[in-house]
Order: sequence, then structure tokens, then C-alpha cells
Amino acid sequence: MLDKIKKYSDRWAVVFLVFGCVACGGAQGQSQSLGAFGTQVNQFVADASSHGVSVDTSNLVVQVGDLSSASTTTVVNGVTETTTNVDVGQCDFTEAGPTVTISATAIQSFGPESLEALVYHELGHCLLKLEHNSNLSADGTPASLMYPTGVDGQTYLKNRAAYLDELFSQPQNTAFVGGG
Repeated sequence: MLDKIKKYSDRWAVVFLVFGCVACGGAQGQSQSLGAFGTQVNQFVADASSHGVSVDTSNLVVQVGDLSSASTTTVVNGVTETTTNVDVGQCDFTEAGPTVTISATAIQSFGPESLEALVYHELGHCLLKLEHNSNLSADGTPASLMYPTGVDGQTYLKNRAAYLDELFSQPQNTAFVGGG
């Protein structure tokens, strides 16, 4: 059944200017069921319900974990700048059920609006079975919370109602099938 496991990984750009050494610690990869993300998951369920959508979180696991990253270093006017693209969120479908993994990087560096946008994006994959939507609004901002590289916190906060209307009005992708 492992061939039925479908993994969706989202690469959200996180830019770090590196002028020194930064160390991260803490237990990563430990399942927390809903753990530290219970508030966001419960709000997602409430928001879905207010839009007439029922979601099943009975087998959902949301955890902190290590996700892949890639760095590029450039020198501009004598200043070294390192840009790191980090996968900060991921949805996996396994036989046990949907699992959302949020990176420690996101938890440490995202504000509450950005973290909610990330969790909602991943729950859009895991619970609503939505794929990415690359459309942009007339002002150049993402037209959907399912935008491949995510939505920053300020844009999310400004357009939250419209993003939720769009998120919960999309039909589920019946071809988007996980394990089990």
C-alpha cells in the first residue's frame, strides 16, 4: 500500500540574511496529534462549518518536523546574502490518515497570521484535498490561500474573508487520493 501514499510538499520561500551562526534546538518530528496547532485546526473546522463544509479531523496528525531546504549565497555590493528556500509545511497521506508537518523554522520565524495561513494551506491539502492554485489577483497578490509559495501574514490578514470564501467553496479533487 506504500505505492498509494501521496505526498504534497510546499516550498514557501523564507529569506535569511546570514551575518552569524544561528542554532535551532528542540524536539522535532514528534507527533503531537493536534498539539501546538490545536487552536488553528479548531478554528479551521469552525471556519469550514460556517461555510457549510464538514471536515473530519479524527485521524489528523499535526506535527513539528524537519523538512528539506536549499540555500544560495550571493554577494551584492560586498555584502554576503544567503537565501534559503525552506519547505515549511507538508501534507502526507498515509494509511494511518493525513499528517501535516510544520517546520520548526516556521514556528520560530512566522508571526501568528503567517502561521495560520500556512496551517490552513496544509489543511486545505490534507482535509479538503485541494491542489495548488497559482492565480494572482489584479494587484499581484495570490488569489488563493492554496498559492504554491504561500501567502504572507499581512496579505492573509487583509484578505482573510475572501481567502476563506475561496478555500471552502472549491470542490474536492476526487483524484487527490491518499493511502487507506
